[in-house]
Amino acid sequence: MPVNAGYVGTGAFELARRRSSVLIITPAFPPVCGDLPAGIEELCVEFTKRGIVVTVATWETSDRLPADRSGIHIVPLRRDGDADGMPSWVAVIRRLVESGLFSACILFADPTDACTWAFVNAAVPAATRFLVRLLLDRGEAMMVLKEPSLRRRLVDILRRATATLLLTRNGPDKQFVDAEGLPGIFVP
Repeated sequence: MPVNAGYVGTGAFELARRRSSVLIITPAFPPVCGDLPAGIEELCVEFTKRGIVVTVATWETSDRLPADRSGIHIVPLRRDGDADGMPSWVAVIRRLVESGLFSACILFADPTDACTWAFVNAAVPAATRFLVRLLLDRGEAMMVLKEPSLRRRLVDILRRATATLLLTRNGPDKQFVDAEGLPGIFVP
């Protein structure tokens, strides 16, 4: 199945081949309400103003129409179906990430959301900058810290990242990367 099969027209991907392009993978994006989706949309709009092609892979919602929003290409991740022996949304994320179409991939990593775990064993091309915005509140941090298998998988993802972006200077995200000996960059 091609990267975009059943999700977006080929035009967005052809454009991405010719210009700087960013793939953002996030559990929430408008019309979903909240500070995180609003902030991610604001980031995407700023990228598009600078001529960067933006593709957002996020959970499908019934009220998100059309496939483009303010010049941002939306790839809805469907929670049903299988592809290549894995959930279809994992296959879609991996195909996008591994396609080599994007100069950067930004994962908004919430360890309680399944999107984060699609990166386990994903082969990010060397030419693609892989940035992880680590989203840990105290409850999530405690869950990750207590569950060794989740902790190992998250650490593996962060080790492969070009950079781990932190929301706090000394909060749970900073404590987590410090405890694992990983570098982190504070970006409010």
